Amino acid sequence: MSQNVTFKIGEPVASKDILWKKGKNKVIEWEENLYWEPRSFPPFINRTHLDTQTGNLTIFNVTSSDEDEYEVEYGGAKSSTKFTLKVVDPALRVDTVVPNAMVPEKAAFQLGCSIASHSSQDSYFAVAWFSLRMKVVGDKGSPGLEGQEEQDPTERRALLSVGPDGVFGPEGGPWEDRLRFQRPSLLLFRLTVLQASPQDTGNYSCRVEEWLPSLQGDWYLLAKEESAPISIRVLDTGEFPQLAGEGRTW
Repeated sequence: MSQNVTFKIGEPVASKDILWKKGKNKVIEWEENLYWEPRSFPPFINRTHLDTQTGNLTIFNVTSSDEDEYEVEYGGAKSSTKFTLKVVDPALRVDTVVPNAMVPEKAAFQLGCSIASHSSQDSYFAVAWFSLRMKVVGDKGSPGLEGQEEQDPTERRALLSVGPDGVFGPEGGPWEDRLRFQRPSLLLFRLTVLQASPQDTGNYSCRVEEWLPSLQGDWYLLAKEESAPISIRVLDTGEFPQLAGEGRTW
């Protein structure tokens, strides 16, 4: 997995002698009187960075063979803080659950978001729902580009987001005071949009981010995945009875 990890000591290091070890083996060391710059050891050569001001260690392009316990020594003394590195391969997969739908004006519609698989039993999840709109490229005065549309990139406008710590983001302008969030189970999220209007017609998706908490109180982003879009069509009061009588489905 092409990920980086930083071990943070949490306080400035006054010593000019710093040594990081993985188990009993050296990872990187720096002695100001001996080296111009920190010296790395196999298999960490060209994969580590030591901040000589803070003592923090960063390992780049982490692999499963990097799993172990890490500790730092400075001034010849061991730190009381140890770091355990566990490498997890991302396995996040997200489904929308709810099918395409037609709903009458003023009714409610639901946007589901289900985590079909995830990477770790210790994961926390952030979820967000988006309204998707195709961007129109070109001005009216540009020959050959008038009305031309590109599906990618897609303009995304957030309805609602919930962080891995359970903190809610602001509701999107057109949907303010019309959203109801539910989490029926650990791996299922549901957003209900109330008082639907024809302006709500369009495509929607949900995005899930998988986070792991660190021993230092930070959050580490392990993976993120966005669902396939679903289509919602909101019919005005005159249109819905006619289509319902014809037995049309979306």
